[in-house]
Amino acid sequence: MLFLILRKESMQFHNKPPFKTRRLSTASSCIEKYQPLATDWKWYWLDEQNKWCQYGEQDLSGFKSSEVDSNDIEQNYLENLTGQMRFATLQFEYIMDFQKMEQLNLTTKKSRKVRRRPVFVDMKEIDKRKKRSAEIDPRMNRAMSSNMDVSCIPPEWSIDRGLSSDQVLDHFRRVKISESDSRTRDEYKKVKDLFGMSMPAGLISSIERIENGELWMNFASKRDKMKRKKKSGDLNERRLFHGTYHRYVDAICRQGFDFRFSGKSVGTKYGKGSYFSKSSIYADSYTDESKEMFVVLVLAGDTVKGDPSYVRPPPKNPRDPHELYDSCVDDVNSPNIYVIFTFDQVYPQYVVKYKRKSVLEFRCINFLLIHNEL
Repeated sequence: MLFLILRKESMQFHNKPPFKTRRLSTASSCIEKYQPLATDWKWYWLDEQNKWCQYGEQDLSGFKSSEVDSNDIEQNYLENLTGQMRFATLQFEYIMDFQKMEQLNLTTKKSRKVRRRPVFVDMKEIDKRKKRSAEIDPRMNRAMSSNMDVSCIPPEWSIDRGLSSDQVLDHFRRVKISESDSRTRDEYKKVKDLFGMSMPAGLISSIERIENGELWMNFASKRDKMKRKKKSGDLNERRLFHGTYHRYVDAICRQGFDFRFSGKSVGTKYGKGSYFSKSSIYADSYTDESKEMFVVLVLAGDTVKGDPSYVRPPPKNPRDPHELYDSCVDDVNSPNIYVIFTFDQVYPQYVVKYKRKSVLEFRCINFLLIHNEL
């Protein structure tokens, strides 16, 4: 019979040789708010008596009771796994470093260890949660379904305005718009003119409007949050282009842009996010022979010069790790490329299909564009 000793600190089974182990868990309850089987995480700090104390718990004096609890810390941690957060007690102010898993007292300069631990759930409780989960409408897992204002639906959408919020979430259509149709003529012309700023508009063969209720409500919610947060109210909302291969078009229409797969064709020169451009001719460089590109609504917000190391925009002030820029660009003064790191800051609005030209013809177009002759 083989006996193994698991050391919690090193997460290794000690035998000959030692075996590394990993803790497996479901998604954090801070992300999956409506998922009964999500993992609830608690945060602890090590006191003078070598005792682990949970954040947010009140002590007798009140001086050690922090203004944050485990839920606050978990949310900040999930936003930036290697970042920092600032918090305070009645007596002191601290900075928590998630990469080092330490908290630093800014007055005494004393550092303490920090831990993140999952709440134990026994099999009996898991069975109860599974039973409750089966009885809940699966659509409740979508955080927007319970308190949605459907009045923000774009006026041009072909959708019944009397639908419930759940029905709006389920709405998906790709609607072909036309210059010959009086109902969509103005809409078509706006997209055509935007495309024509850097490529001949006559190349367009069709334009489809994307009506995706779930993606739109996520985008609208993000827009409202940014409006409340920004004192100036300027969201720097832009309509940009995104070129891609035909095999990805339908997936983007239905599921949006996934920044986790960025860099497959464009690289990550300005960060590991989704890339969008002001010019259609730049987006054309990343399409295949089918020649399709997206026109995308983007909440660019406050921008900063990008960097290959970025997995999210950097802080505006290095001393305040919480206030981040909203997006990265290639040139702050005259941006052409925008990099977005969260799915709800972008909405794929149209799919533009256009005719394929020869390499020589495109070289001529590029030459004329560079010399402002087109």
